Amino acid sequence: MRIRLNITYRTEWGQSLAVVVTWNYSDGRQLPVTLPLNCDEGQLWTLTIEPRTSRTRRLLGCTYHYIVTDNKGIELRREAAERNYALASDHDYLFRDRWIDEGASMLVSDNVEDNAATKGETRMPLFQQTLLFRVEAFTLKPSEALGLLGSHPALGAWNTGSYLKMEKISSSEWQLSVDACQFNLPLEYKYVVVDDKTGAFLRWEDGFNRTTGAVSPSVGEVLVLRGEPLRTPEPPFMRLQQLVDWAQEQGLRVMLVPNGAVPVAGGESKPSPKNAFIFDLDGTLLDTLEDLMLSVNHALKSHHMAERSLDEVRGMVGNGVRKLVERAVPDGTTAEEVEKVFNSFSQHYMEHSLDHTHPYPGIIDLLAELHRRGCPMAVVSNKMHKATEQLVHRFFSPYIQVAVGEDEQRGIRRKPSPDMVAEALRLLGGPAGDVYYVGDSNVDIETAANCGLPCISVLWGFRSKEHLLRHGATRFVSRPEEIIAFSSQQTAK
Repeated sequence: MRIRLNITYRTEWGQSLAVVVTWNYSDGRQLPVTLPLNCDEGQLWTLTIEPRTSRTRRLLGCTYHYIVTDNKGIELRREAAERNYALASDHDYLFRDRWIDEGASMLVSDNVEDNAATKGETRMPLFQQTLLFRVEAFTLKPSEALGLLGSHPALGAWNTGSYLKMEKISSSEWQLSVDACQFNLPLEYKYVVVDDKTGAFLRWEDGFNRTTGAVSPSVGEVLVLRGEPLRTPEPPFMRLQQLVDWAQEQGLRVMLVPNGAVPVAGGESKPSPKNAFIFDLDGTLLDTLEDLMLSVNHALKSHHMAERSLDEVRGMVGNGVRKLVERAVPDGTTAEEVEKVFNSFSQHYMEHSLDHTHPYPGIIDLLAELHRRGCPMAVVSNKMHKATEQLVHRFFSPYIQVAVGEDEQRGIRRKPSPDMVAEALRLLGGPAGDVYYVGDSNVDIETAANCGLPCISVLWGFRSKEHLLRHGATRFVSRPEEIIAFSSQQTAK
């Protein structure tokens, strides 16, 4: 048996990630061990483990959690809850995890006596290649159950009458295993709430579509997809109550003021609105150029057309992927041939859009600081809406929750139309402060003008400063941290 751990977590300088595992054996023994993880690409931590087994002592399952350590191996912090899994000795496992933060600690039960891993029960069916969906649902009513819907016909093809019902394995955990041999990953999926007795569909979970990622399980391997808990509207005042409880424990006095107003001398209140930022995606937050070029050239080569260089593709992006393909094909290509090339591009790009794509240096720090300051943020992109949501959720979900892409079925046209920005501002709830549009191209400058917004043009993207100046750019930043200066109301005027 081989177990692979995979978690994305951003540590501070000099810190590392480790996992604390307890192996549960058939003879009743429990063997705890702490193992350091390896870091790739700055944030991706991995570890491969081959637990000890024997004929007389069979491994039933494991319990584990992650910790952050300093450079001497001293624990600095740990997750708020543990994971518990039953294991089949004739399968390997790949766990794609996310850090369980303190915000979930009051919702995650420490009692795991009813969990299948502690009993050594492997109740789910396993296949030659298995996808195991696992999720916590803390707010379901006794009459409710969970189901799963996805983009593939075997996952219901988003039809609410064709969901796959999940199995309840503890007081708050649900799981479902499916045969991965029938899929080409990545796939999008979402959990749904259904009536436990009648099976009637009740509602979707909140938020973005989830994604399996592009890595498929190997033969004989189980890919465990355990992301964030079921996303439901937060109960009113829940976080406020947590804050009040903490303040009282610290002996502090709590003062509630309306509409974010701050008390000043004389008893008057002065509002302190935060400026908002609407970001372009490609060339502004993410360097997607290499993946775009590789998918374009794959499509061109598949149809016996000349390939394009990186600089050529750089000059073709900005108006959506369909326009990119139209510009990449040779002159004289028929509309029918363009459509075939576009379909080849789309299929390849959906499978390889994350191979080389990454945030530009300093972007994560910028978004973290703007988030800390309370600045509303959104992303608008000429990519298809689902692809935009997927990329934003993959790279920026802790900081940005609003993502809008092209979706003409809902009347949201591609930039430079103002539709995407208008939809983003609607989803942000109408920010109280000023709104800045941040982009890297002439399309972004025109979009901002069509929305009546000031545009901040970045110089690390797909266009040169000379090109931007020719198209009317007036505000430039050469490093992401320079955008922070626009975050306060005083500098916006």
